[in-house]
Amino acid sequence: MLAKDNKDPVLQAVAEKSALDPEKKKATTPFVVRLNYFMENPQDHDLERRFAAMLLETYFRALVKVQPTQKMAGEEHSSLLEMGLAITTYLADGKKYIPVFTDQLVLKQFAKEMIPNMDFRTFRFSSAELMTEAQRLGVTGLLVNPGKQTFPLSRDYWQYINQVVPLIAPTNDKLRIELPSLGTKKLMGMLKKQCKHLHKINEVWLANVTIAGHDKADLAVIADYRGEQSEFGSKVARKLALACKPFLEYDQDVLVGNLDDEMGKLISQQFAPIYQATTFFGGRPKYD
Repeated sequence: MLAKDNKDPVLQAVAEKSALDPEKKKATTPFVVRLNYFMENPQDHDLERRFAAMLLETYFRALVKVQPTQKMAGEEHSSLLEMGLAITTYLADGKKYIPVFTDQLVLKQFAKEMIPNMDFRTFRFSSAELMTEAQRLGVTGLLVNPGKQTFPLSRDYWQYINQVVPLIAPTNDKLRIELPSLGTKKLMGMLKKQCKHLHKINEVWLANVTIAGHDKADLAVIADYRGEQSEFGSKVARKLALACKPFLEYDQDVLVGNLDDEMGKLISQQFAPIYQATTFFGGRPKYD
């Protein structure tokens, strides 16, 4: 069963719900399960981030017509193939999309009904590859699993989730980590200013961290410190914390760590640094 094979709490919740809803039993792929749950809770920003993260990493099957290219002058034969992706019109908006699939049964049904007299093969592509092709062809985007559970992934929405929606942060049993809000611009400016005065800080990351059992997120500042670690706790960490204090919300704490900490490793692997040290000429400094 899906709930037993996948530890994702969202997939588990939907699998349990499917036992009571015959229509949900058709949602046999993780993509469809996640899509259904997101569509039922469109205002849940956590689900939106998870769904966006999945879209960026999903591989789809697409229908491709493959035919030999025309021979060039002087060539006896050609082994090159010209590949043309199938294009369909989405009746809901009248726009053209590339039909793609995560469900093999839906793919076969679509091919049988929509292109019965054409010779197409199926190939597996990443979402990024397909969206690049959609832009080249000038179509609106991808039409995922066209049929009863159709999801139109437009180029506009693809750009949105790449630039606006943060990927879901790594989690463990003790921590939940997310990007800070857009209202931290002044805080970032103060941190950068403080980092320039502190020697041997190579990079700094900023994130909101919620500890298990707490409702309010604390602010985490992670530094890649290249000096003596004994000095980090006594001197550097204190100054970084003081720089954050004027910008903290009521009852919010600041957690300062480095790349030796588990939290520091999680944050540095997921997010881009807000500060990177540079030399006078704009290059990156070298540390002994």
